[in-house]
Amino acid sequence: MQPSIRTAILFALGMAATIAIATAVGLGVGGETGARQISDLGEALMVAMCAGITLLLAMRFRGREPHFASWLLIGLGMGAFAVGDTLWTYMDLVEGRVLPLPSVADAFYIAAYFLLFAALLRVCLVHGRCMEATPVAWFSAASGTVMLGVVWLALIEPYVLTDSALSPVGRILNSFYPTADVLLLFMPALFVAIAHARRDTDESAWPWLAVVAGTIVLGASDAGFSYLVATGGYVAGAIVDYGWIVAHVLLAVGASLAYDGVFPEDGGIRLVGDPEVFEAI
Repeated sequence: MQPSIRTAILFALGMAATIAIATAVGLGVGGETGARQISDLGEALMVAMCAGITLLLAMRFRGREPHFASWLLIGLGMGAFAVGDTLWTYMDLVEGRVLPLPSVADAFYIAAYFLLFAALLRVCLVHGRCMEATPVAWFSAASGTVMLGVVWLALIEPYVLTDSALSPVGRILNSFYPTADVLLLFMPALFVAIAHARRDTDESAWPWLAVVAGTIVLGASDAGFSYLVATGGYVAGAIVDYGWIVAHVLLAVGASLAYDGVFPEDGGIRLVGDPEVFEAI
């Protein structure tokens, strides 16, 4: 599948913005306070923009299932994550709460995981009706089990659960995020990507491969965050912050690739309007 100009621009601008934010923070623009503001506000803005783009693309799938429901749920999950980031940014920059964990933002982060899981589960169930999907399910489950074992043995048990600086609820949340990355996101996303690749041409697999990549980056960032918090090394502008941005860029790219597959004649960059009347750029 040939990605559209829209998809290419979305990916390029997303990566460029992430690099720009990381560079500004790394150079200490505005001093310690300025770098912190750039990091928090930059992440919140980028995640919100990616969520908005995904929701706009999802609305273009109305009447085309399972695309509409799946990508709408993914967009809503990204939107919930964006709300959580906005609340975190407010508590960090306005209220001056260093590392607000747990906080009301966690309610939206948790909601994001279950919305994303619902989207992936919906697609999994479509493929699960076919007997040939069974080996794929076993492979995805085995891969996720191995990854979960590594996460628990290398991160959660030795670092997170022994972190006396966090409250019991904080330790539970810090354990939940990397665990949920594996069970709720990586495993079903891997299943969907492989099932598409086996069932159809490689074209239908590309959007879900982008989603798999996004879940891997999100999981790595969550694991890194949990480790840094447990060891007292987390500060705004840490490398894990940029992983959250990249993960959402990849999810938005996945939505754009899905749109390219359904409407290959629309190679433009417009995100609103009737796809039937668009002219390719």
